[in-house]
Amino acid sequence: AATASDDAHWLHKANVDPFVRWYRTAEAEAAHRASAASAEAEREAAKAADRAAASSGGWRLAPSTPWAARRDEIASKLKGAAVGPGLRLHLQARAALYSHLDDQVVMQGFGALLEALRFVVGSLDDALRFLDVNRSGSLSLMEFVGCMSVLGLDLSVLCGSD
Repeated sequence: AATASDDAHWLHKANVDPFVRWYRTAEAEAAHRASAASAEAEREAAKAADRAAASSGGWRLAPSTPWAARRDEIASKLKGAAVGPGLRLHLQARAALYSHLDDQVVMQGFGALLEALRFVVGSLDDALRFLDVNRSGSLSLMEFVGCMSVLGLDLSVLCGSD
């Protein structure tokens, strides 16, 4: 027999789940719009810089990325104080990732996250299979955050919010 507590739990869950889905969808759409606007602004700035460089007959440098500095910071940590073998492997993997991102001239943001997933896991398809821990066909926030931690990917650094 159902109790009042069971009914209240079901009612609460029935009201919360649609809201959570709506909120996540709205949040994802807002992030997508912001990312698209940012990417468009970067493309326009790059076009303007290319036009300016072409009109002056000069060369334009590639945009500055933080990856080489981060890699060098890690290298100094590895050379410095005694580092245990587990931390050494973690730091070496992170330095290799930053070298890869620097070689690819990837700016901080969603593109850096995608490229990091490709580098660490192999492909985006493999990354999606890896991230969907419970094989539900969708990715929960807990799955995403947990897998980022397991993979050693620092979202604040990759996405530029640090």
